[in-house]
Amino acid sequence: MLKIESIQNGIVIDHIPAGKGMDIYKLGLTEPERLEVLGYLNDGVTLIVIRDGKVVKKYHPVPPRTLKNVIKCKNPRCITSTEANCEHIFKLSSSGKYRCIYCNQEASLLR
Repeated sequence: MLKIESIQNGIVIDHIPAGKGMDIYKLGLTEPERLEVLGYLNDGVTLIVIRDGKVVKKYHPVPPRTLKNVIKCKNPRCITSTEANCEHIFKLSSSGKYRCIYCNQEASLLR
């Protein structure tokens, strides 16, 4: 029988919508600071911070105001499509949509 130990220190991503696990994986969230990007993915995701085997914080990440190199602009005329080292930066607009800072193209949401 497989014995699974409890998590002692770390962050648990909970309430991931069905079919979105690979989207989270593709975001490459290797640093805790980048976990706020999950607010862009889905507002129902819960982050649970565990220290010494105890839950110390549980919250829903807020969609960040800026997404940097998380998603790519789909506009073929955007500078990010032609320049190799151009960062993909999207800002959250007042309408709640992310728009490319270079060409104002609306981002297609992963939700």
